[in-house]
Amino acid sequence: MRTNTIRTIGAALALAAAVALAPADAQAQAADQPWSIDARGGIAVPAGDLSDAVDVGPSFGLGIAYRIHPRVSLRVDGDLDVYSGADLETAGGQVDLPDLNLWHYSAGVAFEVTRPDASPWDVTANLGAGATTFDGDAPAGDGSTVDDGGLSETYFTANGGLKVGYDVHESVNVYAGGQWYLAFTDEEDTAGVAGPGAQGFDTASSIPLTLGVKIKF
Repeated sequence: MRTNTIRTIGAALALAAAVALAPADAQAQAADQPWSIDARGGIAVPAGDLSDAVDVGPSFGLGIAYRIHPRVSLRVDGDLDVYSGADLETAGGQVDLPDLNLWHYSAGVAFEVTRPDASPWDVTANLGAGATTFDGDAPAGDGSTVDDGGLSETYFTANGGLKVGYDVHESVNVYAGGQWYLAFTDEEDTAGVAGPGAQGFDTASSIPLTLGVKIKF
């Protein structure tokens, strides 16, 4: 599964590189304001096995991009998803599962689906890979949590997303977007994350839904 994902990412990056080999006049257009930086915030939605362990929480992110073609950019991103532990009903009463922070670091490529300069609106898709650090509290015997001894591991992560933006100025774009981070975790590490005795999982999905501002320069 991991090998297939890596091959897919490699093929997408190769395709983006091929698109970047455009005529010189198109490259000249990309020379104007090739850099951009964006900040975003919103909510993070757990999916799959992770949804049994945590509730929806806030998400924050930063990104830097360099345009190599009028429609293709190389990106690096960092995101933080802050999850509160879910409330688990057991035979002995309610148990508060540990809180969990996910730190995402990734690099990849973004492709503008809409034609540049056709309108102030734009739609951008992105694909990348990197790592996610899981930083979780540990459960205490009384059903509460403690800061030390929880899940603290970093895993390979693939990600993809879509943004819809609007140019409020030639150098400023506001956007709404969604991102999907798929972390390839370890079942032994994640055993018990979803509650006492819960089976571990080998993948974990986190989906930030955010609003952001991008500055082009």
